[in-house]
Amino acid sequence: MAFLFDNAAAGRKIFERWRERFGEKDVNDEIKISIIRRLPETNPHHYCVQVASRYPASSGTTAGRPVLMATRSMTMEPANSENLDMFLAGFERFQTYYLLPAVGTANPEFFFDLAILKRGLIVKSAAEVDERDIESLALRIRGLKASS
Repeated sequence: MAFLFDNAAAGRKIFERWRERFGEKDVNDEIKISIIRRLPETNPHHYCVQVASRYPASSGTTAGRPVLMATRSMTMEPANSENLDMFLAGFERFQTYYLLPAVGTANPEFFFDLAILKRGLIVKSAAEVDERDIESLALRIRGLKASS
């Protein structure tokens, strides 16, 4: 899975910092990736990708307190689901994938030297997203309601 950047230096810098912080393998699933499919009233091939930090572990000292988490999300609008279906089939088979930066759109340049091995991936339909799920933020900012 590649994150496409307009600015190669910026993309490289983000992933260099992530590699320093999380290593070549995100073994603790610090970077949460969610794919939300079947968005209401949109093309059936469109989906949303959300990046969030790992959910804080609950403990006696944080139970019942508000939690602040940074998230970013983007709606992907492909003409068909071929690439996503191929990615998800590969993930289902191998239970792993690489997250890496790239620059460009027509013929992207991939920066494999900054790839991070991931095992965690959340895939839900919009109808499965509960208002308490972190993915509900991605739906809300798009004016879509999460189910309760």
